[in-house]
Amino acid sequence: MLKNKKGEFGLMTLLSLLFGSILIGASVLNSTDNSSFNSTLSNYTGTVSYSVIINNQSSASNNIGTLAKVFNEDNLDFDREFKNEYLSQHNDFSYLNFKSVVNDEDDIFTIGAKNANIQGFNVGNKNFAIHLILCNSYERYCSFRINGIPTKKLFSFEEFGNTKKNSFDLDENHTMRINSIDFNFCDNKRFCDFGTESYNILNLTITRKP
Repeated sequence: MLKNKKGEFGLMTLLSLLFGSILIGASVLNSTDNSSFNSTLSNYTGTVSYSVIINNQSSASNNIGTLAKVFNEDNLDFDREFKNEYLSQHNDFSYLNFKSVVNDEDDIFTIGAKNANIQGFNVGNKNFAIHLILCNSYERYCSFRINGIPTKKLFSFEEFGNTKKNSFDLDENHTMRINSIDFNFCDNKRFCDFGTESYNILNLTITRKP
């Protein structure tokens, strides 16, 4: 009986020592991994990119009223049922902060590998959610939806001059003009996969009509 007790005690001691060794090893390994990761991060000189997901159910405190009707909306030819579905999917852009535009407003939109393609503007106490939908580098244009309304193909003033090709009327007093479009930008990399790494940079101005 005593031998059995001693045998059990010895086995338990051995198991305790073995388990303790495993815990210590895991702790050391974890400490080493964290140290290595922190060292790598602190020595990293590139750009760390973060993706932010906005909860469409939240409401911004400076979301003033509802979305405005765009200029001549009732006479424009577009799918009104799809417009309603689109706005519903985006919760009527209630999550957007609408930047107040007093005079002219210049802004940058990007689409592709880097997306910053939805912005809100309060122009003449009217809310406009401007969504850059796509850019076509072959045909040299970009397209938007503004408060759910699709725009025509818009070309850059830099390439095509001061024509109706590069502007869209927001209301009777204000217009949105495309100043420039930098297609397939790759952060000046020597080698770049246009399909996965490039993006388009669009500069626009919201201004009063002359």
